[in-house]
Amino acid sequence: TVEITDDNPVITGKTAHTLTFKGRANETYEYQELDAQGTPTGKVLTILTDGDGKATITGLKKATPYQISHKKYGSVNGKTALVDAKDIAKQFADVGDQTTTNGNTDKNETASNKNVEVTVDDNGNYKVTLKKDIDHTVEIPDIWENVKIDLGGHTITGDKADDNNAAKPGLVFKKDDTATEHPGTNLEIVNGTIKGGDGSSAHPDGAAGVGEAAGSKPSQAGITVGANAVIKGGNGADGENGSNGGNGGSGIEGTIGTTVNGGSVSGGNGGKGSDSATGTPGNGGNGGSGIKTDKDVVINGGTITGGNAGNGGNATGENNTNPGGSGGNGGSGVNSSSGKIDNNRGTITGGDAGNGGSSEKGNGGTGGNGGSGSIGETNNTNGGTTTGGNG
Repeated sequence: TVEITDDNPVITGKTAHTLTFKGRANETYEYQELDAQGTPTGKVLTILTDGDGKATITGLKKATPYQISHKKYGSVNGKTALVDAKDIAKQFADVGDQTTTNGNTDKNETASNKNVEVTVDDNGNYKVTLKKDIDHTVEIPDIWENVKIDLGGHTITGDKADDNNAAKPGLVFKKDDTATEHPGTNLEIVNGTIKGGDGSSAHPDGAAGVGEAAGSKPSQAGITVGANAVIKGGNGADGENGSNGGNGGSGIEGTIGTTVNGGSVSGGNGGKGSDSATGTPGNGGNGGSGIKTDKDVVINGGTITGGNAGNGGNATGENNTNPGGSGGNGGSGVNSSSGKIDNNRGTITGGDAGNGGSSEKGNGGTGGNGGSGSIGETNNTNGGTTTGGNG
């Protein structure tokens, strides 16, 4: 008799040249390349699982489908990664920096440049470890699948705004226009900070800490904010010559599935409105949302905070009868208007409002509104709290 079971092996990790799977312990599994029609082709090879049922098949072709099977315990089809360690490392490099690889096709594959080292973790997926701070935006294409980024206590800061360019996020998910398939990218972030670029006088708004490319949205993007990870929106610039303060960027913004596992996400602060001796003072900028997405948000411990708003500018001249500038509005903690927010042990807080500016001869400016704790269907469990900001 043949034993029929439903415990098919499960692929738990992949690189360009390896597939890691879990099946029955101490069993010999077969594996074989699949052709374009999904039919097994070529030589049949075997691999033995360990006492936990795990095994890693090495030396495979990049971006190639395989079948892993057992005559009694089922089968699974999986494809090696579309990217290798060098492809990933190059995205973090400074302009002109060289990225090198050892060229291995097993779990000892590595690639590195001055900013990062890419290795294979215990689960069989790629892991990026920062060596130092990175002071420019890092673009993340939608073909990486599951990658962990250990910031190593360092910070990635998006491009700051200048006279000619708006600020950019620290990380930007984008569609890879060179790829023919787009499996999506899910990042787990630990041990450091990702911050959006701050605004400038010419382009006053701060950028999101993590965002998506305008006009080139990824097919699928997800982020997990893990232990000791901090994600911050960029701050809005203070107003000048009667202008309004810039708005703070969101911590995370876009069609990005977000899970917070003990980390911290906060919106950037709004800039102060400009004072004016003779004219109308500027209004304060709004604080950025902690998380702004139309995807579901899951919080398993951690803090999500809207940015604080900027104060309105003052009408300073002794004959200036204009009212003071209005204070900005605090950012919402989580804005997931079309998604669902599951808050398990987390703390969600809206940002504080900006104060209205003063006036020597006129009325004081209007204060802003405190940010909402959350916008969207919110479920608080196990002591999770959601609180609006101060008005």
